[in-house]
Amino acid sequence: MDRIVEISQSGRGGSIYYREGNNSASFDWEFASPPALALVFGPKSEAWDRRYPWAGGRQAEIFDFVASEVVRQKAAGAGIEIDLEGGIISVLSPREPKPSRSPRKIPKPPAEEPHHVALGQIDTPDARAEVDAAFRDHLSADRRLAAAEIMHSQGRLPNLENFLATEIRNLDRPANGLERALRMAELHPTDEVKHALLYASYNATECAPQCARLLLLLSGSAKEPFDGNLQDMLRKLDLHNSYFDRKAAFDQLCRIVGMTLR
Repeated sequence: MDRIVEISQSGRGGSIYYREGNNSASFDWEFASPPALALVFGPKSEAWDRRYPWAGGRQAEIFDFVASEVVRQKAAGAGIEIDLEGGIISVLSPREPKPSRSPRKIPKPPAEEPHHVALGQIDTPDARAEVDAAFRDHLSADRRLAAAEIMHSQGRLPNLENFLATEIRNLDRPANGLERALRMAELHPTDEVKHALLYASYNATECAPQCARLLLLLSGSAKEPFDGNLQDMLRKLDLHNSYFDRKAAFDQLCRIVGMTLR
């Protein structure tokens, strides 16, 4: 079985794709504060089989493989700790203990070195100010979404689904928030979020195929691996196809999921 792990970077983080034949699983990663070098975020154990039925019961195996490849490709000598329940891989500095698969609380960063995701583990006035600043960052959808998750966990953003739906409708490119938005949509699959995914599938962006893919799963209209007809439809939704191909593919998507734009 051929398996590869692709790692990309954009600013202080990026995306990771685990590919196995025609199937793939996606992760986010971000730099962290010592003793962690970076944190990798994937589906939690409760969502793994639902999101990736082709890899049902194999979350631990695939997380182990992704972790080992991250170390091999980007952090030689680093340690790893894996929290399957939380869907988090911690990449630790080489001085940390021998790698372990036992879940452990992620180390808290010092307040003087805040980061918009790691700050979710602490709650001080300075940390809240940093989160609030990220929430207002008009240049980065990824930062806004990360801050929204933290604020929601703190009880400061009760209408997270409304905010998430707006961000999904405004997705413009995969490198700016797509993976996080899809992960959050899977955790909050309300009707409003599903309609936002439909809207994003209609938009002429490179995000459209992945938004349509998740909508098929969340609506219960299809399960992975998708057949050739659905794969062809998703490909035609891509920005680089003609308007007529994209329109025909979108109309097909609407019929399959039983939804229309509103």
